[in-house]
Amino acid sequence: LRLLTDLASDRRDLSWGRLNILLLGVPRHEVNETMTGIAREVFERLRVIRESSPRTATYLWRQIGFRAGYHNISGYARQTW
Repeated sequence: LRLLTDLASDRRDLSWGRLNILLLGVPRHEVNETMTGIAREVFERLRVIRESSPRTATYLWRQIGFRAGYHNISGYARQTW
């Protein structure tokens, strides 16, 4: 979620003097690739969690989807249950 927020707030972070992954020189496409890999891994882990706690897994996945939508990040790999 931190990387997702950094993609959406890089201009604001620059003006406010805040740390941001893009301001450290990591290219946007690398951050996107990393987030896609993390999203796949999270989805697989949430499948396991879902077996014993479906509400928790659904809540966590919705939080990720909400953040992606809130920050208007296109290309975010959304999965459906």
